Amino acid sequence: MKNKLLIICDVEGWAYDRFAKGFQAHSNQWDISIAYGNKTKEGYLECFEQIKGHDLCLFMVDSNPQYVANYGGTSGKVLQAIRSNLYKERKEVIRKYKYYSSNFLKNCKGIVTANSSIYNDWKDKHEHVFLMEGGVDTSIFKYKEKMILGKTRVGWAGSIKNFGYSFRGLEIIEEACDQVGVVWNPAYREHKWRDVEEMVNYYHNEIDIYVDMSFSAGRQNGLLEAASCGCSVIANDVGVTNSLIVSGKNGVISERNVNSLKRALFEAVENYLKYTSDMQKTIQEIWSWEKQALKFEKFLNTLLEKEK
Repeated sequence: MKNKLLIICDVEGWAYDRFAKGFQAHSNQWDISIAYGNKTKEGYLECFEQIKGHDLCLFMVDSNPQYVANYGGTSGKVLQAIRSNLYKERKEVIRKYKYYSSNFLKNCKGIVTANSSIYNDWKDKHEHVFLMEGGVDTSIFKYKEKMILGKTRVGWAGSIKNFGYSFRGLEIIEEACDQVGVVWNPAYREHKWRDVEEMVNYYHNEIDIYVDMSFSAGRQNGLLEAASCGCSVIANDVGVTNSLIVSGKNGVISERNVNSLKRALFEAVENYLKYTSDMQKTIQEIWSWEKQALKFEKFLNTLLEKEK
């Protein structure tokens, strides 16, 4: 009989849910259920009630440590996912982590981090801290061999409301594109909500290069999805960038300024076929959910073994 894992997310269809469904679809060793708190206290408490029938629970909502602090100890089964830098960048979240620190660390069974920087922040604060970036579903975000025909099209996908235009570095991308003479074609969530199928079409047919110039990041879903779909990728060194991109081999790591990004755009265009082909090998060998699921299963299994 398989062990049972409950993953608690905020809202269906958003970033946490995509992680949960990716692991659910590719885990062979665990029976995985997903519950949604819908961003309400009542909703999250209802989710916590479901933990009873599971061996472990992964709470994805890293902006609300109070739930693990107040209710995680009851079951002794709750892992906290930390998928972003909110714990050190957003004032109200910083206050929560400070206030609930003692109970949070005591009642949390383990911490699952989204990138090496977050892992290094937490590795000495808890006995069980694990680096789990998460994968990309290559059966959905399928590779398409592409060539640049006509003007190069540059894109980025996400919300401009959550952190703001400057935080995302969008003015840097816009200015660099204008100076280089390429088309800037972002997929802002506020302008149009795209489902998964529409996002695949965006990566395949509406852009050639995906650029991320965010000030900081947890795990850049768009960067991974675009890379999997065959776009060339450019990013500054935040989030999973330095784990995904080997600059000058399968993409370009750029400094977060217009001049550096301009040079990166020229390089990405000049080496387009080589970089996209080499990136596809990286995705298949490291970042596919098939590979990432095995990594996470090993951690979960080890955690349960330590209890026996």
